[in-house]
Amino acid sequence: MFEPSQTSSVPTIVVLVLSLVLAFTPNWEWPYEIAQVQLGLSWASAGMVQATLREILIVLGILSTVLFWEGKPLASIGVQSLRTSDLGLAVAAYLLLELSQDFIGALLNSQALRATVPAPNLAQDFLELPLYLLLVGATVNSVYEEMWRAFAIERVEKISGSVTTASIFSLIASVSTHVPYWGFRGALVLAPAQLVFVLLYVGRRSLPTCVVTHLISDVYPTAIRPALSTQGVAALSRFGL
Repeated sequence: MFEPSQTSSVPTIVVLVLSLVLAFTPNWEWPYEIAQVQLGLSWASAGMVQATLREILIVLGILSTVLFWEGKPLASIGVQSLRTSDLGLAVAAYLLLELSQDFIGALLNSQALRATVPAPNLAQDFLELPLYLLLVGATVNSVYEEMWRAFAIERVEKISGSVTTASIFSLIASVSTHVPYWGFRGALVLAPAQLVFVLLYVGRRSLPTCVVTHLISDVYPTAIRPALSTQGVAALSRFGL
């Protein structure tokens, strides 16, 4: 943890503002045109390509700011070696965020859960994504969200001198950036998961731990669980069930 200092807050403000602007910027047309027309990808695949490009830009911006503008080590945003214990913690955190989302979803009723799906066939579209594209997109998304979260917490804490202020800012920002894609009610369903990620980072100060947790939360529901379900149904069908 880095103690508050008189270091300029300009890089922090610039990166946070630009990241929020990019998060709320309407979808670019050219990635869709290239992905769908030139490469023949589906709507979901084209959307994944665009989201990945946007997230790569933000990741490169944060890395450049930390290393060259601020002149700080990447350890200042939680980059460190992944320990064995981190893997167990990542699985536990994933289970907790799944339970928290189910709980808040039940409170908001099933309409809120349906609001988390931007398009009727989105779930099916994701199942049809090439595995490499799904894994690359999920990895970039996990690195982007958690790096953004780590940068926001570390730098806002440094400016304000308060980890509580930094955590609240990170939570509000991370929930709000999901609104354009998931809708307001959908973002509320995701809010408990965002709180889990904030607490995980504040408690561990480890970017890799948060990235692994986020990767599990992205890949397991969209790739592993459907694959297991499909195989299970196929196995039962062979027995006439």
